[in-house]
Amino acid sequence: MVDTVPVEIGFYQQFNRIFYQITARAARFRYYDYSTISSLGLPGSSRDRFEYGETLRIGYQMFEDLDVFVAPSLRQIHYIETINAAGQARDSNGMNVSLGATWRINPISIVEGSAGYQSASYATGLGNTAAWAFGLAGTWTGYAPLTLRPYISRSINESALSNYKNFVSTTFAVDYNYVIHDAWTLSGGLLYMIADYSPIDGSGVPPRTDYFFRGQIGLLYSLRPEVQIGPFFEYVKATSTDSTGPTYDRLFFPSG
Repeated sequence: MVDTVPVEIGFYQQFNRIFYQITARAARFRYYDYSTISSLGLPGSSRDRFEYGETLRIGYQMFEDLDVFVAPSLRQIHYIETINAAGQARDSNGMNVSLGATWRINPISIVEGSAGYQSASYATGLGNTAAWAFGLAGTWTGYAPLTLRPYISRSINESALSNYKNFVSTTFAVDYNYVIHDAWTLSGGLLYMIADYSPIDGSGVPPRTDYFFRGQIGLLYSLRPEVQIGPFFEYVKATSTDSTGPTYDRLFFPSG
């Protein structure tokens, strides 16, 4: 379990068709252990950290409904424990340079996508990681009763395992809402995620890839515009190329 306290501040300005945005963000992560930590896992105290990021976005409004931009960014990660339980110093610095576009499809539909290159470097001999990064997010309402929220992401993330310095996560997801009639709504989503782990240099462990799938569907009844109730069905499956990795199938029947 993790508590996160994020703070973000930004400044946006536009001159005719040219615009720029400066953003600075910070987040505090505090982890709690509620189960037995595996021999390769890091305890929560070794994962507590601060993350900082700075982004400059410079763009041009090509048309009234289409913007293009370039967005270089920096990231700094500082762990509370200078040396963790595995005897490692995991502080790192990263950078990302991406090109992207924002498309305002209609007054209530907007999609933004970007693609670029991301890297993370460690000053203590753990090695470096670099990967192509991309993302897409937005809302589409081209058909009145249906709302789709696509989400695609590829980025470098911190690892909870002592013999892997980080992992590159690739996520494809979509959430949907379909208004059947008046107060009845069909809701749910699909998600597929791939986590490619990067071994610590010199550790001798092979690369590892975990796969996750989640499907959810529910029928909601609106008691009021802001209050909905109804059953949900959720299926989750996980597999791994590593024998110690997650391997399970789970069915959930929560109510919303």
